[in-house]
Amino acid sequence: MTERLRSIPSRDTSLHWFESGWGYFIFSMQPFLFWHFLFCIMLDSFMLLRHAEAQSNHGKFFAGWTDCPLTPLGREQAALLSKRLGHEKFSHVFCSDLERAKDTLKHCGVKAPATFATELREKNYGKLEGVNWGGESQYYADHLDPFKVAPGGESAQMVQTRVVDYFESTICKSDARHALIVSHHGPIMLLACHLLNIPLKNWRSLRMGNAGLSRFDFEEGLFRLTLWNSLSHLGMATNRRLL
Repeated sequence: MTERLRSIPSRDTSLHWFESGWGYFIFSMQPFLFWHFLFCIMLDSFMLLRHAEAQSNHGKFFAGWTDCPLTPLGREQAALLSKRLGHEKFSHVFCSDLERAKDTLKHCGVKAPATFATELREKNYGKLEGVNWGGESQYYADHLDPFKVAPGGESAQMVQTRVVDYFESTICKSDARHALIVSHHGPIMLLACHLLNIPLKNWRSLRMGNAGLSRFDFEEGLFRLTLWNSLSHLGMATNRRLL
């Protein structure tokens, strides 16, 4: 069979590559090496930071792609992050280009090159932006359905696709070894679901508070969760409730 295939010039080049041993080597590598070969991952670890409290959180309305500033409490939360993140040696920061995320980064004082990306924005709620999301409303019920598309906006499934695409094509292939990703509740939950193989239908089983921190480390060919929704920094300078 091998001699017969070798007699066909159009197939000789591709088969020679595999039969030479390189093809067998690549496809039999350990997952760690294969992942690095396939995606050229430079990233050793990264932290996820949800923006501090914004007016939309305090007022309980869908903000989505609408810019809204941090509240006074949110600015205080972000300032306390500087104490928590002061020892981190970030190579690069990838931040949503929305005001509440950029302000959080500004007040937490991280010193590293930053890229501001539309791909890290919150879900686009379309016509629902500015609408109260009280738990008893139909709007909130629709929000829980990851496949429901907001009128004139996105579904959670669509958000996950754009965030994961950006993570794999840009963040993982950057020269950053330890990165900080500053984003919003939806994108962070949906990226975490992807990395942890949590079905999209269960995306609301995860939660992160305002100014919450999480961390993933790349070990043995996968991103392993090593910290989730840490809020201890919010009690570092005051006894008042900051959640």
